[in-house]
Amino acid sequence: MGRTSNADQRLMDAALYLLWEESYGFVTIDDICKRADVRKGSFYHFFGSKSDLAVRALDRMWVEYKPQLDEMFAPSIPPMERIRIPAMPRLPCRLSCTRNTAACSVV
Repeated sequence: MGRTSNADQRLMDAALYLLWEESYGFVTIDDICKRADVRKGSFYHFFGSKSDLAVRALDRMWVEYKPQLDEMFAPSIPPMERIRIPAMPRLPCRLSCTRNTAACSVV
């Protein structure tokens, strides 16, 4: 039986965290691999580049959040009521912004 690995998931989690914590241009593949505890060779086994990883991680995040957003912005809810719905507490937040909290909507 082959060995199973969740390295691709750990890389996507690490990328999302670091990209929100810093910025796309500032974060390196080495940073992502270190946070995910994954070797660089494994990174390239799953992803062709940092941009490939970022796109796949954001796509995964979108798939996770879309059902909640669809519920919050359902056409059956009157527009003024939608404005009053606190969006962030209903979304599962895995991010914590520590450096730039003024620009962070998730604190």
